Amino acid sequence: MTAPTAPGATRRVVPLILAGWLAACAADPQAAFDLAPAVPHPQRPLRAQVHVLDPFAAGELDSDRILVRTGPDAAVLAGARWSAPLPVLLQARLAEALQSVQDLKVDQGGTAADYDLETEVRAFELDAGQKQVTVEFVVKVVSARDSHVVAVKTFKTRAPVASTDPHEVTAALNGALASVMAQIVGFVAASVAR
Repeated sequence: MTAPTAPGATRRVVPLILAGWLAACAADPQAAFDLAPAVPHPQRPLRAQVHVLDPFAAGELDSDRILVRTGPDAAVLAGARWSAPLPVLLQARLAEALQSVQDLKVDQGGTAADYDLETEVRAFELDAGQKQVTVEFVVKVVSARDSHVVAVKTFKTRAPVASTDPHEVTAALNGALASVMAQIVGFVAASVAR
């Protein structure tokens, strides 16, 4: 025979169970993905200091969600997110890519730079209908001395992806990003050498 439960005990336990269930539902079960560092191989070393500014990313791109384009509308990739907001990751990876250029000093703040690198993220997403990822940036090299735009260029690439599996999508985005980063480093190198 079981001991009778005090009426007040039941009232205290039910809210605790409910609170635990709600906390479990609120927990984010999504896997966090990072962007891989790109290691481009420029043709010539440079001697200049480049300040990589925070990339500008409008709307849905300014978040840690992985975008999926479904026609004119955008959704997010289920079960996955970036390990940090996309602009933060892109700034870090761009700085790393530029640091790989021998004698090119990259600054993320704190010291005077010869050039500022401005980046606008226009696309970084999966196009579900086309089964491909798209990466597009507009990059400006700006003189830090007089704010003169030295050079500006749009970089865009696409890469096929077989499914909407987060591992495949992020791998395709990393591959496309590595290609674009290599082009950007070459562009910066040529622009700074003028």
